[in-house]
Amino acid sequence: MSKSELTEHGFNNNHFRSKSKKQDVERGFESYAHLTTSSFPPILEAKLTAGFPHIALKIPSSLLDDVDFDLCRYNVAMTRKLRRGNQFGHNIGPANGQYYGDIQIPIARSVDEQNILLGENFSKGNMIEVLVDRFLDLDESVEMIAFDNEDATIINKILQELDLKQSYTISECDFYDRNQVYVSSCEQFINHSLNNPQWPGDGLEFDKV
Repeated sequence: MSKSELTEHGFNNNHFRSKSKKQDVERGFESYAHLTTSSFPPILEAKLTAGFPHIALKIPSSLLDDVDFDLCRYNVAMTRKLRRGNQFGHNIGPANGQYYGDIQIPIARSVDEQNILLGENFSKGNMIEVLVDRFLDLDESVEMIAFDNEDATIINKILQELDLKQSYTISECDFYDRNQVYVSSCEQFINHSLNNPQWPGDGLEFDKV
């Protein structure tokens, strides 16, 4: 879900990443759920390097066939070049997209714009954010990826508890050394969630640990 959608469902600020929520809202991207074309984005590498348990969701592009989405070739939360005040922001054009409404970073919206932006950036290894309007329904075609055997055990427990048929794989990382303090926090959070599906969370926020 997007940040605005989560807010409408009763989630408070504890649910959001503190380092990205403010930027996403101020820059006009609050209504988007953020995905990426990268199989291993920098934020995932940073979290695993620090020992934070994470999983990746590999979403087939077919799930977007009937969904409204935009593309952005910049990291929405991290880019420093914005169109606001007297600042011009990033140049518009085939490789960057256009400005729409009040957003402060260019995006590609039409199919033609998106195809050109992908052609200009994907082969160069540039990370592209896939910005889904409001929410994306996930089904059993989504693959879960763990980066450690013990994390995979946790995934399996969740799938069994919820009677889900999702598949998962393990992609071990040499630089991922699970921090037991973070692991314990994660396990407590997951157990509480499984025991009380209506629980909105308690601010499990690795950015603040």
